[in-house]
Amino acid sequence: MDSIDMIPFHSISITGNRLGKGASGVVYEATCGSVKMAAKWFKCTQSFNREINVLKRLFSCPNVVNVVSYDSVTKIVVLERFGQSDLFDYINEKKPDAQDCIDIMRQVVSATRRCRDLGVWHTDIKDENILIDDANKSIKLIDFETSVDTTDLGRYRRLGTLEYNPPEVLKMYDNHFTYTEPWHVWTLGILFYDLIAGDIPFESPRAEDYEWDCRELDKMIDGLGINKQANSIMKDCLREQPCDRITLDELFARLL
Repeated sequence: MDSIDMIPFHSISITGNRLGKGASGVVYEATCGSVKMAAKWFKCTQSFNREINVLKRLFSCPNVVNVVSYDSVTKIVVLERFGQSDLFDYINEKKPDAQDCIDIMRQVVSATRRCRDLGVWHTDIKDENILIDDANKSIKLIDFETSVDTTDLGRYRRLGTLEYNPPEVLKMYDNHFTYTEPWHVWTLGILFYDLIAGDIPFESPRAEDYEWDCRELDKMIDGLGINKQANSIMKDCLREQPCDRITLDELFARLL
């Protein structure tokens, strides 16, 4: 991974213009000559190390943002500048139609499969962690600081965003669990619902609410008025039992 050609960090100019802020740090506008970039400063070394190591592993992976430089002393990762907005803003401002939603989901699922094949679970796939180019509707995943290795069978406290977590995770709120493929398929189902409906189905879910929520979820999906294909895909992602959900490969095939 160290053979990847990086732009020398000293040749990059970081401006004071803030592009975004998250739990792990702040993203600033950066340039190298006339090329615009994004410089992400991390609050803690652990998050910085995880992000840079994973992005090196995923370098040139389609639909994943590329790292172009980094500095361990300042804990800054410099990324390619991609798209005009994140998917959260795109959904709210552009109101994508059903075909756009399918096309976007296909790219997200493809990226998730490729990450899996390279040994990475993102763990926090959501609209705010996906950049989109308005012109051609292409997307790229960002924010890998909470990602985990697929080969690591260790048990973690819950990562990611609460509203995207599946029932089996919420019911283990105070315990540890292993990240698995069905967990990510559920997350992708929530993202698909968000794309179609313009919002996620559950707000700040609690474990005790899930018995009711899962019974009502099929009715909520039916209420979206989408075609049979999209309806079936969404329901098969959002089955309450992990073993009943479709696989990532099946999901990708059905989005073709």
